Amino acid sequence: MRVIIRNATRAFGRSRIPGADYVLNPYIGCLHGCRYCYVQALCKKYGWSYGKWGKWVIVRRNLPKLVRGKILNGWIYVSSLCDAYQPIESRFKLTRSIFDSMDRLNRIYILTKSDLILRDLDVLRRFRDVEIGLTVNSFDEKLRRFLEPRAASMEKRFNTLKTIKEQSFMCFGFISPVIPYVSDVEVVLNNLRGLTDYVIMEILNPCVRDFVKWLKDNYPESYEVLIDKDKFWSFIRNLKNLVDRLNVKAEIYYQIRQLK
Repeated sequence: MRVIIRNATRAFGRSRIPGADYVLNPYIGCLHGCRYCYVQALCKKYGWSYGKWGKWVIVRRNLPKLVRGKILNGWIYVSSLCDAYQPIESRFKLTRSIFDSMDRLNRIYILTKSDLILRDLDVLRRFRDVEIGLTVNSFDEKLRRFLEPRAASMEKRFNTLKTIKEQSFMCFGFISPVIPYVSDVEVVLNNLRGLTDYVIMEILNPCVRDFVKWLKDNYPESYEVLIDKDKFWSFIRNLKNLVDRLNVKAEIYYQIRQLK
């Protein structure tokens, strides 16, 4: 594992992510090492790649100082280029230090795969507005370990959502990536009942070449849905019908650049 310590020039960036006005990344890169993660393609694009994905991370050590005294007009998403609660956070405690330093009038929107976020509920409770999401799926543990080698188990994530909800935080389930014929969305939606205030679903963004090749070789029917326009829109319609049938408050995000 390669850890790169750097000072950042600024803490916040403008966001193009739905529901967020700004992004804040304590780290760049992620030791969870998820094979499908679109961030690895972004890191290569911007020259932040330091070897195999999941084996390096940039620690932006001066962010607690940079966020101090700033109040932004809008929601701040944590994070877009990392998981702020990836394993190295237990060592550096950078995310916690950032939240400790931030003005409590800021609005915070957090997405993670880690139960480590439970450590910081005491700090997060002080903010005016905070929403917390856990990325979940229907992967069995064998597939989960292959796709997300250093992330928490699905069982831990569902239990984390339960605890967050019991602590009266606004919380959401983020079903991602939704992989046709692999992700059982109905099972996940039923497992989320009573645990979240709403659900977001994100269809797999097939921008990581190695993962797309793996998907094509192992789940060719999934690959076809992601590249064929008619099959893709049929899949989206079926998802929307499922959401209506189950009476779930949910949004569906997807990319369409790859369609034939």
